[in-house]
Amino acid sequence: MPFFWTTLMQHYGSIAGNRELGSNVKVSNTQLFSYPGYAEILTGESHDDLITSNDNRHYPFPTVLEFLKDSLALTNTQVATFASWETFNWIVSQREGSVTVNAGFEPYEHPEETLQALNRQQFETKTPWDTVRHDFYTFRFGMAHLATYHPKVLYLALGETDDWAHDRRYDRVLDTLHRTDSYFEELWNFLQADDQYRDTTAIIITVDHGRGNTPEDWIGHGSDIPGAENIWMAFISPTVDLRGEWRDHEPITQNQVAATLTRFLGLDFHTLTPTAGLPIARLFQR
Repeated sequence: MPFFWTTLMQHYGSIAGNRELGSNVKVSNTQLFSYPGYAEILTGESHDDLITSNDNRHYPFPTVLEFLKDSLALTNTQVATFASWETFNWIVSQREGSVTVNAGFEPYEHPEETLQALNRQQFETKTPWDTVRHDFYTFRFGMAHLATYHPKVLYLALGETDDWAHDRRYDRVLDTLHRTDSYFEELWNFLQADDQYRDTTAIIITVDHGRGNTPEDWIGHGSDIPGAENIWMAFISPTVDLRGEWRDHEPITQNQVAATLTRFLGLDFHTLTPTAGLPIARLFQR
């Protein structure tokens, strides 16, 4: 991931999660798989008593995306999610249809002919996983939405690294990471070339769970896999001076993402969810 490490992390952002440097980032839920992790990111707290599977269903917890839409009086197109895994249709909101979501093998309507062709092609280039499309389509549709509608909040949720790892295809994991790095570069260049986003945009990059530590269990995660609780987070913001890898800091947790995101936008997520994790203090020290 050369662009991520040599451009973003050296000149514009920082990353936490290298435990050898005294940087610990963990999930707070005990499930250590996808839906509980994404829900923790978006609701600011774990829900171990209810979210115990990856089933396609809504839960009675409002998300940070809904909070931002309501607090900033945004339209549906101004808060959007593009995801490779179909279950994001249920994860990102308590209320169906409250924000724009395009996830999994789902049609994407756009007036441009190239996007119409991509929409057809996603159904002709199936993956080995019935509920996860290629990240290429997720990213292309997300970028089209970004250019067309200029949303205030955009959530891109890629998924192929996890699925290739489950299939024990480490070569494909590396290929996907390298391709994702090119997506970061394209996204960054777009933001810096756009008057609305240039030098005003905060980006948080993180994951839903960790993985096993050994050659035997790196393909998996879950409560029975040591190491699956360890994750990482990267932060890019014009208001944060931190660069490179974090060292020797107080541990941070996945449930702090929602409050951190809203703090970047001048809002307090705790007015919605008082029990949510706190904003990551180090990002806002002056």
